[in-house]
Amino acid sequence: MSSLKVPQFDLLTGQPGPYEGFGVAVAAEGTRLKRLQAAMEEARQRVEDGFACRLSKQGRPGDLDSIIGEMWQEGWDPAICNVNLFATDFGLVLTQKILLTLGGRVIIRSPEDPSHLSVHWPTVGVEAFPFHKVLKCLVSREGESTQSFLDGLREYLPSGQ
Repeated sequence: MSSLKVPQFDLLTGQPGPYEGFGVAVAAEGTRLKRLQAAMEEARQRVEDGFACRLSKQGRPGDLDSIIGEMWQEGWDPAICNVNLFATDFGLVLTQKILLTLGGRVIIRSPEDPSHLSVHWPTVGVEAFPFHKVLKCLVSREGESTQSFLDGLREYLPSGQ
C-alpha cells in the first residue's frame, strides 16, 4: 500500500462474507494465526521500546491515539515520514486489542502484507480493517482515532463480544 493512499473504508457492515476487493480472503488459522500472533507481540514490543511506554494487550485503545497525537505534536509529516513502518506496527497492535477485547475471526489476503488484514464477525456481517484505521490516523491529524473506531465497532457487535 502506498504510504499516502488511504483506503476508502475501515469498517464494513452487511457483508455476507469477507470483502474480496483486496484479494482472496482466507481465515487465519493454525500456523498462519500463530505467525500473526507472534508478529502482534513483536510489534507491541517495538512500540513499547520505541516510544518508552507500556501497552497492555487489552489496555486502553487510547494508548495508540496518545502516541500518534504525540507524533503529530512533535512534527510528524506523513508526506516525508515512513508511514508504512508505523502503520504496520500500530495496525498489529490495534488488531491484537480488537481480538482480545471483541473477538472476531482474522482474515488475511496476503501472508507477506498485512495492510488489508481484517477482523470479521460472520454472524453479524461486520468486518473491521485495523490497518486502514491506523493509516487514516497517521495521514489525518483531526477526526480519526482508534478509540472512536473501537467504540463504533462495539455498537455493531452483540453484547458480550
